[in-house]
Amino acid sequence: MTAAFRGPAFSETGKDWAAMDVLLTLSFGPTSELYKRLVEQEQKVDQLFIDAPATVDPSLVTVFARVKRIGDAVYVRDEILSAFRRAATETVPGKRLADALSSERYGLLRTLDNTEQIASTLARFVRFFALPEGPAPPPPRGVAARRPRGIEVEIVRKETRATAISLGHPIEVTRAHPDFAALSVARAWLGEHRSSQGRLFRCIRELRGLNYGDYAYIEAFPHGMFQFFPSPNVARRAQLFEIWIRPVAPENAQMALRIALHELDRLVEQGLTAEALDSTREYLMKNVYLLTATQDRDAEGLRDRLLADEPSRIRYDAAKPEALLAEDEVIGARKLALRPEAVRITPVEDVFAR
Repeated sequence: MTAAFRGPAFSETGKDWAAMDVLLTLSFGPTSELYKRLVEQEQKVDQLFIDAPATVDPSLVTVFARVKRIGDAVYVRDEILSAFRRAATETVPGKRLADALSSERYGLLRTLDNTEQIASTLARFVRFFALPEGPAPPPPRGVAARRPRGIEVEIVRKETRATAISLGHPIEVTRAHPDFAALSVARAWLGEHRSSQGRLFRCIRELRGLNYGDYAYIEAFPHGMFQFFPSPNVARRAQLFEIWIRPVAPENAQMALRIALHELDRLVEQGLTAEALDSTREYLMKNVYLLTATQDRDAEGLRDRLLADEPSRIRYDAAKPEALLAEDEVIGARKLALRPEAVRITPVEDVFAR
């Protein structure tokens, strides 16, 4: 269930939004009395959280509760509304407020431990500030990481039962480079992300059973442990070649590294066989429909195919029953009879404009 009230707009000078954000955390956050009672003690709710978006205009301040039994919904609602009432009428004790402010401040600082997190945090708020007058500064030139001299190793000290290996070096190839497509084919053959068909995966995991995953990359892949495909529209002026080997038992780490370097050297020196090139290219031609987040450049082609109304056919990867193939012929020949004015192309940014 949810309960929502009108909240203040974000302001770079006023304190209303920031004060409300802290007050909501005190009233409904994990340290609040309501959270301890509903979630921990009575266990009527297994999730209780708040949403107070920072927006230019006033928006809803919402409390969400996932109630375990429908019979407790009214009780939970009343308790949430009572907490809202107390927040609006009662003063927060000074010590509790000071502790909350300190926790929020240092909690935010602890999250700013990498450039991506810093950028995403700043992006939430810099949009509220006016840009300085004058022309925009020129983009930086010659963006490049430090190139290693031979093999360099950095070992991160950490209490863990397994070893994770990341190795690679900067490259000048981006998607604008003429060699990108060919290099991407080699990457997929060496170790497609989250795929068992790569050479590294076969040599390190399948044949030797040393670890779980062995993959290769020619682009940065943020959030790789949570995604099968890279996020679209991430613009970079420089890229890197990288191999992931993880996790490996510490006693096998050196051997796993040697196997990866051995297979990489073999790829560089010998290239791909014609058979490997064809099979990898065929895989990528099929996989691109899953990989591509948008296919706007094919919108006109789809419209033309719909209006041409030619029979449709499916290219199966394995044999299918004759009865199914016969049914496909009938369905594929069905006429759509679309009129040109009935097929329109709408830019994605206009989908919800009307």
